[in-house]
Amino acid sequence: MNPEEYGSNLEPLSAIRIRELENIKKSIIELVETAGKSIMCLGSNRSLPSEGSEPNAIEKLTKAQQEEEFRISAQKFFDLID
Repeated sequence: MNPEEYGSNLEPLSAIRIRELENIKKSIIELVETAGKSIMCLGSNRSLPSEGSEPNAIEKLTKAQQEEEFRISAQKFFDLID
């Protein structure tokens, strides 16, 4: 057993790296989805369905509501970047 091949809890380093890469992959997917939602907020005056709502439940937004949805989505995007 080569100690350089194992982490502090005797888990193979390759398994640790795979788990880290899986977490990075999930973060990238969430980042791209958030960026897409932010862009859609700018290009549409309709609200995107929220999680748990009817898929066709789309409501018309005012300009102020659009800006607020964009601000929220953009903030989430920048939080993910950090």
